[in-house]
Amino acid sequence: MTTPLPKFGVALTLIALALGCRHVPVDEASKMAPLGPALTKLTAVADASVEYGNPPPDVDEAALLDYVTRRNPKVLAPFAGFAVRVVAEDKHAIVLVCDDRRTRALLEDVGCTMNVDRQAWKDAPAPPCAFTLHVRSTCELPESTSRGGSR
Repeated sequence: MTTPLPKFGVALTLIALALGCRHVPVDEASKMAPLGPALTKLTAVADASVEYGNPPPDVDEAALLDYVTRRNPKVLAPFAGFAVRVVAEDKHAIVLVCDDRRTRALLEDVGCTMNVDRQAWKDAPAPPCAFTLHVRSTCELPESTSRGGSR
């Protein structure tokens, strides 16, 4: 005679696995995967434009995005269907990618780092479309290089 415990254990394991994987849907992960490399490229372009270009002081986000992508607008192509925001801080760029309604943050990156700094799409509850990273806390900057910014 077999006991129902092994069947019950298998059922509980399957339920736990199903519930544990629910917070990051495969569909969302597949949408976000190609955006990481595209974001680091966009952030590098934005960072170079902010650091070595001459964006107007106190420029708004939309004008800054236009400024940093005017020579290479194709860097925005992977973000069709998403909202892209950019700010300048301490002569570096911070780029935020949100859903198209600007209600949920998905990815955030600071120009002084090599990898995407925040994968907000994995967070629960869904975070608002707002900047959370700062250059001074993300980058290793000597005190003498701080030169202000638009944020």
